[in-house]
Amino acid sequence: MYLSRLLVMAIFFSTPGTRPEILGERFNRLDRPQYATASFPTRNPIYFSSTALESSVLSNEGSVLAESLALRKKCLAAFHPKETTDISVQNPKTQLDGNGNKYITYEITVNTTDLSYSLSKSRSRRRYSEFEWLRKQLEINHPDIKPSKLPRHLYFNEKFDEDCIAHRMKGLQKFLYECSLVKDYVSDASFHLFLQSDLTWDELIQHSKGNYKPSLTEVWKMGGRTHPKEPDFWELIVADIPSETSKDTN
Repeated sequence: MYLSRLLVMAIFFSTPGTRPEILGERFNRLDRPQYATASFPTRNPIYFSSTALESSVLSNEGSVLAESLALRKKCLAAFHPKETTDISVQNPKTQLDGNGNKYITYEITVNTTDLSYSLSKSRSRRRYSEFEWLRKQLEINHPDIKPSKLPRHLYFNEKFDEDCIAHRMKGLQKFLYECSLVKDYVSDASFHLFLQSDLTWDELIQHSKGNYKPSLTEVWKMGGRTHPKEPDFWELIVADIPSETSKDTN
């Protein structure tokens, strides 16, 4: 009996392709989950990494997802156009106050699709000192945010110089534009009243202190126009640049 078992084992191991090392090699190859064997007309088997295949699939899925997101953005843009706000400072005019002092005011026009603004279109006129007040008020109301800088003060002999005035207008427009990009400023009543109403400087100050007369609702119902259209008795619109000897304040 023992001899017959030895004979069977000798026949088994002498058969080609049944040696232990070959069987072990085959089992090792099959026991590799990260590889898949491809059938090619070659003697040596070729292995492909399943990790590479997975990354390829994920890459394709990622590109499809990116295309879907891009299409979604286009659809949203079609139904919800991007909000825009155009603010310009232009048309400087020399005016007289009650004491006969001359100063320059600048026209501020606003065209916007942003619903944060009460009026889609507006026009107001402000002097440099009022811009200074607005910047200071924004700084008080929002101490964690530093407002943009205003253009420098003009020297006496520069106040009515055309080039200096043009440079100042650009600086004032830049200041308002940068303020319009700050969400906290866009939600500030002082900013809106300055831009889109004809409230006087004193009335702006009273509003900032909580004395709402007229109320904000009334201001916007009147389209920002709370005063008669006729110019004030002391107001004088001068087309030409006055002489440098004229008495002036900012």
